[in-house]
Amino acid sequence: MQILVSLSLNPYENLALEDRYLRDPKYFRKKTLLVWRSRPAIVMGRFQNPWMECALEKAINDGVLIVRRQSGGGTVFIDEGNINFSFIGTHKKADNFEFVTKMLTRYSIKSLVNERNDIIVDGKKISGSAFKKTKDSEMHHFSLLVETDPQKLSDYLYIPNKTYTSRSIASTRSETLSLSERGLDIEILLEELNGEPVKGVQGEFYEKMMSPEWIFGETPKFEFTHQGKLIKSHKGKILEPVELNLYENQIWNLETIKL
Repeated sequence: MQILVSLSLNPYENLALEDRYLRDPKYFRKKTLLVWRSRPAIVMGRFQNPWMECALEKAINDGVLIVRRQSGGGTVFIDEGNINFSFIGTHKKADNFEFVTKMLTRYSIKSLVNERNDIIVDGKKISGSAFKKTKDSEMHHFSLLVETDPQKLSDYLYIPNKTYTSRSIASTRSETLSLSERGLDIEILLEELNGEPVKGVQGEFYEKMMSPEWIFGETPKFEFTHQGKLIKSHKGKILEPVELNLYENQIWNLETIKL
């Protein structure tokens, strides 16, 4: 397996890099592990609702990027204290987990994988994962909490709101642990991974990942009550009541409503 380490901290560039490797036989036939880090970002699954998953207004005001990836799964907060692993090719899922859990064992950290495909240490979550398949290849990616402050997860990620009706897939929240609490240093892990450095990429897929049409406009239908009114929304637009749909030809007109 070849290991590549992205030099970019731009999550959109790194998602574009994932997609390039996923679709290029030069990489997926060799079985590739892309390792990357990110500036602060909230990364949600393909079929999730950003208004219901995160403190959207706070995140935007704090300069935290909002990202919708192409795989399923739940919403996560990542920053430079995370290491993100993207296994490209026809890997066995169990082998991917074993790669990480064995690495942690070398630092006397015992971990296990639960039924939700989370990696757990002392009953606390240190990593979740998601999957994407194409006709010829597949991707298994997950982030590892190493030096991220768990308080930031509490600050930016919501416990799913039970007062709305939605077709989106809600995240399952778990108690988390940063591995720095077990004495692990992120630079040590990066040095051990020792992959070939690569640059992030841009292009058409990158532009798509950054677009409001993708980030907000892919939100499934949902309903909620605001100031005593039932609000119906689809693709980030308010459908009803009509008087609230102030930006009929634009998406993300929910930005003025605090959910």
